[in-house]
Amino acid sequence: MLSAQQFLKEFNNVESLNESLYEIVSHICEEVKLQGDKALKNYNLQFDQVETVRLELEQSQLKNAYDMLDNETRDALEQSYQRIKVYQENIKVKQESSQQTECYERYHPIERVGIYVPGGKASYPSTVLMTATLAQVAGVNEITV
Repeated sequence: MLSAQQFLKEFNNVESLNESLYEIVSHICEEVKLQGDKALKNYNLQFDQVETVRLELEQSQLKNAYDMLDNETRDALEQSYQRIKVYQENIKVKQESSQQTECYERYHPIERVGIYVPGGKASYPSTVLMTATLAQVAGVNEITV
């Protein structure tokens, strides 16, 4: 574990840290753009140590997984979804018009979004809930997890 002094020394220059992260993420995006599913499978193996055969689940597989949840877990996930949805709807920018002004902000959802859920053999339903629900509320047409 880093001491407070080590942490400040290592991360004092946030700008260079951001540049480094930007370069890494840009490289990953470029690889996915060029290699498609092959790159996704390679990164899944690299980051999560899971060898992925298929990236897409059949609807029946999703239904079976949902049906295997106990009622308490299912209810907790549903309640979390509803709370996240209400929160996201409430922080959404409200567009107001006025006859006295010509200034306004306009927001457009992006067409599609891909959501990466880390964990490999672990499960992180909160990541899916928070990101996919935000995309739904924002009006994204195509959401891929």
